[in-house]
Amino acid sequence: RELEIHSDISSKQLSLRNSNLEQMKQERNEHELVLSGLERRWDDEQKQARRNSEDNELKRQLELKKREVEEQEYFASLWIQLRWKAYLKRKSLKKISSKAKGKKKGKKKAI
Repeated sequence: RELEIHSDISSKQLSLRNSNLEQMKQERNEHELVLSGLERRWDDEQKQARRNSEDNELKRQLELKKREVEEQEYFASLWIQLRWKAYLKRKSLKKISSKAKGKKKGKKKAI
């Protein structure tokens, strides 16, 4: 009789332990699913951050290149303006000097 009660308790304990073990396995599986989902999400976020970083770097490089081209155009335009002003100045100086020579020659003829 005592052995029967003891075996009855043991079988109840064993079935309770098995039930707890199954429940723990199920919870573990659920936790692993959540963790794998979080890992995928983390990887996706890291990839997106890398893409954003690369895009920002490309934008920055394009902006620098654009600024460089604008500076080159500005200085080329400035150089052309300076050369044009120098040309006009030389031209006016030649005109003035030729007028001065013409007056001197004209005076000599008049004398």
